[in-house]
Amino acid sequence: MAMERFTVSMSESDIDLFQRKRFEMGMSKSAYIRFLIAEHENKVPVFLRNKELIEAIAELNTSINELIITGRINDVEKLHIYEDMKKINTLMKGLK
Repeated sequence: MAMERFTVSMSESDIDLFQRKRFEMGMSKSAYIRFLIAEHENKVPVFLRNKELIEAIAELNTSINELIITGRINDVEKLHIYEDMKKINTLMKGLK
């Protein structure tokens, strides 16, 4: 898909609002515009619909990588991994 640039003119207050909202959602400008378009069409992209699940998997991945690097695991780390896995399972059940 070819990429194309376009320019949007807005008031300073609209730009501030746009920047604040996209920052709150942790999105780039282009991702936030795609989100707004999808929301307007009443369909949310998969990566946004499952954002919480993706974040939970990323947290679990980070925890496991830290354990692999350090080569040790204590009870607190076990509890963190257990809680991350529980959260992922709950989110996955909601996908059905």
